[in-house]
Amino acid sequence: MSLVSYINICKEIRDILNYLRNNSENLTIEEIKKLYIRYLYLLTRVGISNPKYNDFDMDYDGGNCYCYALGFLTPKEFNIPYQRITSKPMSHNIGFISENHTDISSKEDIVKNFLLDLDYLGIKHFETEVNAKNRYGGYKVSLYNTYDDFHFSRQNIDGSWSHKIGYTSTILKCSDPLDNLYYNYITTFEIVKPVIRRLI
Repeated sequence: MSLVSYINICKEIRDILNYLRNNSENLTIEEIKKLYIRYLYLLTRVGISNPKYNDFDMDYDGGNCYCYALGFLTPKEFNIPYQRITSKPMSHNIGFISENHTDISSKEDIVKNFLLDLDYLGIKHFETEVNAKNRYGGYKVSLYNTYDDFHFSRQNIDGSWSHKIGYTSTILKCSDPLDNLYYNYITTFEIVKPVIRRLI
């Protein structure tokens, strides 16, 4: 994709944030969600496929382990009006992007909703092994579950694994992504985001 396309995407992201700043008092929850999904779609196209580890990463303030693993930001322009209406932070359950609101208690549903979200955003994905070499220029994320919850970890550019603890500011390294004290391992995918910054 060209430099012009990159600039246009950045402009649309800026326009969405400005629109929220100027109209947040009049927006409904559904309108905020729709704008947020569009924002994530655009953000994916200027994102990276080689994340770096930082044990205190304010970029992911307002997001959970899912946001951290996939590089989804939650700017205050979305979270503040959402909280004003609902009295709680934005929810980032698997399937919220593709608006597939099925049950996520089973491993199969977690994987299905995850892949629907990736497909909606145009993110390529390849099932792989935790210790396999990345073959497509992306990075790995691993999925986990319990009887009523899900979890994600990601592999960083230096080879380390890390994960975000819920909506807290705590980000920890994982010594072994297969050995999770609270969750059951499901599978691992290599995540490849669209590359549009080749000319930058």
